[in-house]
Formats: sequence, structure tokens, C-alpha cells
Amino acid sequence: MAAKTVETLDAHEVITKVLESLNPSDGGRLWAFSEIPLDGAVDSAICKVSETLGLNLSENDTMQVIISAVSYATLAEVGQHVLGIGSGIAKMDLTGFTLAQITKKLDALVATVDKLVREPLNSAKSFLKQAEIHLRTGNVERVKELLKEVNTNATKALNLLDSSGKEEQRIDDLVITTQLLILADVMLSSMVDTPKGLVILPKDKLTNPQEKNISLLVTGHLETLVDRIQKNKPSGLAKLLTLNSAQKKAANQDRLDQILKNCFPWLVPTTTTVDANTMEVTLPSLQLVPDGEEDMTHILVPARNGDTLKLSIWTVLKAKELKMVFIRNHYTVSMSSTTVTNPVLTITQGKIVKTNMGTVTLTKTDLPGDNWSVSDIRAVAPAVLCGAVTRVEKLFLYGQTYSAADIVVAAEVMAVAKQVFIHLSLLPASLTEQVWELVGEKCGQVELLGLQYGRVGTGCEGVVGRLVTRVGRAELRYVEITSFDLFAGGIEEGLGVDGGRCSEIQFSGSTLDKHRAEVAGLAARIGWRVTEDKNSFGDRIVIKK
Repeated sequence: MAAKTVETLDAHEVITKVLESLNPSDGGRLWAFSEIPLDGAVDSAICKVSETLGLNLSENDTMQVIISAVSYATLAEVGQHVLGIGSGIAKMDLTGFTLAQITKKLDALVATVDKLVREPLNSAKSFLKQAEIHLRTGNVERVKELLKEVNTNATKALNLLDSSGKEEQRIDDLVITTQLLILADVMLSSMVDTPKGLVILPKDKLTNPQEKNISLLVTGHLETLVDRIQKNKPSGLAKLLTLNSAQKKAANQDRLDQILKNCFPWLVPTTTTVDANTMEVTLPSLQLVPDGEEDMTHILVPARNGDTLKLSIWTVLKAKELKMVFIRNHYTVSMSSTTVTNPVLTITQGKIVKTNMGTVTLTKTDLPGDNWSVSDIRAVAPAVLCGAVTRVEKLFLYGQTYSAADIVVAAEVMAVAKQVFIHLSLLPASLTEQVWELVGEKCGQVELLGLQYGRVGTGCEGVVGRLVTRVGRAELRYVEITSFDLFAGGIEEGLGVDGGRCSEIQFSGSTLDKHRAEVAGLAARIGWRVTEDKNSFGDRIVIKK
């Protein structure tokens, strides 16, 4: 980070760096920042972040500015999940996000509510506006007090709705009050003490107890929302739960689905280990799952390696079906009941094999096509590690640049890949021998390896040669090999280890043009036959056992 210029540092990098340095201490009662190199570039970037967010912090020290920026960014994340606005901290695109966006949206929503609840909701909105002012000045302690007032007034509004006795309470009134309650509770539960004062942590920085506490709070609010809708007469809002997509829009069912969709990711499932390969996952009530694929939501499920995996989920109530996507497998559950309060999934080696809701069917499996993006690689690798994906037909590292860390993750997918094609120019020029060696270790089941369009880095020729011997067949096309002698030595060495697996190596394009004589020499060294022909890329030499 220190090596970057002021112009290239952005809010994401600054805040991410700070969050990495913030961890619990003193038994979890206090959070502390480890050393952060606050050089001129970083200090200037922090000032730019402060200006971008409109924070009035010119008199505060650098760390106080950072704490305020982190807290502000967290509100962007919570605002996205609860109200569906802003991009959230995941993208850290805060240039278009201000707390005013929350109050502006609430202005429009509150204007439509029943007069009975308008006064307490206006009060809640007013306290939220005050919280904005104090957050801009870095006074998170005062923000905490104001958020409690938001909660109090939203609760008052909800109680007024409950005592009104109306048979057809408008779903907007219920949803708005629930959104405010969730917003306030999530922010309050995300606060931790630091030597510089309170800071509001983003979701991925929360401790397990904080996550569980927030999950309980959000679950309670959503269950109350659904319960109060269902208590209306059949002619009222409860009917909305079973309307089709076209009717939902007219009847405002989408408003209910939207809050369920946005808030479901805050919920935390409970897990029980059955054996080394199997776990049971208890999900939140089916009544909290939105209806319709257009409102698909997700929840994070713990993996055996300590990471989490995304389970996408939605219902098709008209058909009494639960739909799920987990590790690229699509599942359909024919539900015996749509109101199961403790849905349990049995997951064995990354596959959902049983539920307590009805029969589960694996409907299809998705894997990327020809070009694998970084997100594709990182989505499939955990599935390989847990045994859910056992075969990949083709892994193409084409279409974008890949870091060394990306290649390390991709190596896990190569372990089950039938064919692997690597566009060398998209890899770092400084890719090390250690990374290439890891790729070689993982490619023991690869039938065809294609290395194309780029250069094998200086010093890596030998290890890439050994890699070639570990696959069934290899193709080198338009590959620049700085030292062909080292490359050939690697092949000779690799074949000497249990004879290697490789039975054929093809050379074409500029690789053949530059190294034709050396290819023939390689064949002679290892005692392989040489054949020459043409393909769509021109001349080709194939050496075979």
C-alpha cells in the first residue's frame, strides 16, 4: 500500500487495510488497532475518503477519521441489506452514498403510511437524521444514543399498528416499521469499543457472538412482520402470500419479499456435525424465505475447512416447492408443508442429500463454460475441496488476468479437471517456481494441458517441464521458453520419476518456429518418436512415447 501513489489509493483499500488491523483484545471486551503504516500517501488518501463521504473531521486525528469512515461505510452496507439502497461495503463505492439517501427513501415511505403511525415514524426519521450529523462529526457515542431513539419510536409505531384493530393493515406500514427496527438493531449490535472510541463494524468483521445476536434480532423482527400479516382475515393481507408473480406486484407482495430478500443474509443457520463427511444445517423458518426466483436470497453455510459457502434459496409457494443452489448444484424440495419453522438440510460431502421438509431432488449442476473468471474459480474450488464437485471437463484460464493467489486456488480445481488450458500472458510475469510446482502436484489427473500465448518465466522452465510430464498430453503453442535446455531437463527429470504420465507433447506456432531443432533434440534425449504435420495453426511437431 505504501508504494502506491495518492491518486491510486481509494476508499476500499484504505478502509480494508484498517479493518485488517482491527481485532479483539482483552478477552474480547476491547478492540484494538495494530500498527498501520500511515505514510504520506495513506494519510492523504484518508483525507480524500473523508472529503468524499462529506465527513466533518478536520480537527480529528487520522485514526478518528478512519473510525468514522469505517462506521459510515458499515451504514452503507446495512442500508443496502435493509432498505435496498447503495452498493454496500463489499464494493466500497461510497461516492454516491450518504445517510441522506436513507432519510430521502424514508420520506417517500412515511408519506404513504396511515396517519396513526406517521408521528412516531417521523420521530424515528428525525432521530436518524441527527445520527447522520453526529456520524459526520465522528461522535459515534451520540449515534448510539440516537439509534436507540429510532428503535423506541419504530416500536411505538408497530404497537400502534397492532392495537388499531384494522382488518386490512397496509403492508407498507408493517414493512417500514420493521425496516427501521432492523436498521437500528443491526447498527447497535455492530458497535465495539476501541481505544479511540466506538466503531461500527461491517458484517464480515463481526464476531460469532455478534453475528448470532444480530441473527436473533432480525429473525424476531421478520417473524413478527409475517405473523402480523397472517393474523389478518383471509380477505386481507394474508392472501398476498399465495398470489402469483403478476398479482404480487399489484397487491404489493413484492414489498414483503424485498425485505425478506434483503435481510435473510443476516440470519445465521445452526450446524451439527454428524460425521467426518456429513453435517446437518438448520435454516430459519420457511416463512422467512421470499417467494419467487426474482427475489432469490442467500445464507452462508459453514464449510469443513472453516470457510463459508453460499446457499441461494427461494420458494415457489404455488407449487409448494423450495428451490436451492449450493456449490453450483440446483435442488428442488417438494414441501409437505410451507410453514416448517426449523428446516433441516443434511449435507454429505458438499451435497444436499436429505431434508425434513419433503423429498429433495438434484435438478442440475452448473459449471462455467470455456472461460473461467476469478469468481468462477473461487466459487468452485471449495466445492472440489469438500467433494461436491468431482469432475470438471474443461478449465480455461482465459479472458481476464489472474494473480498468483488466483492460480493457487485454481490449482484445487485442476485436481479434478479433465482438460486445462492456460493463457500464459494473463498470468503474472513473476509467477514463482513454488506456484508452478503446486500446479504440477495438482495436475495428476489432467488428460490434456494446453500452455498458450505467453512466456514461461526465467527460472521456471525446469518446473514447467516437470509439470508437462504429469499430464496425459500437453500442447505448447506460441509459448516463449527462455531456456529450452532447462525446460527439456525438467521433462527428462519428470519422466524419470515413475516414468511420468505424459505420452505426447505437441509444439506449434512460434514455439516450433524458434525451437524446432531443440524439440527434435529433446525427443532424442528421451527416446520418443517424432512426427510432423499441419493443423489450423500451421506446422506442428508431435513427440510421442
